[in-house]
Amino acid sequence: MIITIYEKNTGKIKRSITLPEFMINVQIQENETYIETDIHYFNKNHYINIFSEIPVLTIKPEIKIEFDKEQIIANDIDMTTIKNLPNDCIIMINDISYNVIDNIFQLTVSLPGIYNIKIIKFPYITKEVQIEGIL
Repeated sequence: MIITIYEKNTGKIKRSITLPEFMINVQIQENETYIETDIHYFNKNHYINIFSEIPVLTIKPEIKIEFDKEQIIANDIDMTTIKNLPNDCIIMINDISYNVIDNIFQLTVSLPGIYNIKIIKFPYITKEVQIEGIL
């Protein structure tokens, strides 16, 4: 039997495993539960919708953002604005995290180079973009 184990409070998938039915209780930890699935599902592209009448395996939606430019002058003045961000998301820029609470993030840079940006918010698929700082 294949089960997908998820957090009771969020629907975030923790793991998906194949095991005999009598072993299920050994795998379930505090604040977790499971559903039976036909194949293995993982957190990258799916979650469990816990707000439906019965928990339902669901494909994560994409984050659809807008930004005004992909290149900015590396002078701490020129900026790009990222809009339509999900409420309370996290933006990671070259492994440094920023909390965004108002759906907009403005970025300036002081050094030229490629800036890798990840936008993280459950239950969305993590969005990755690049901004280039130029001279």
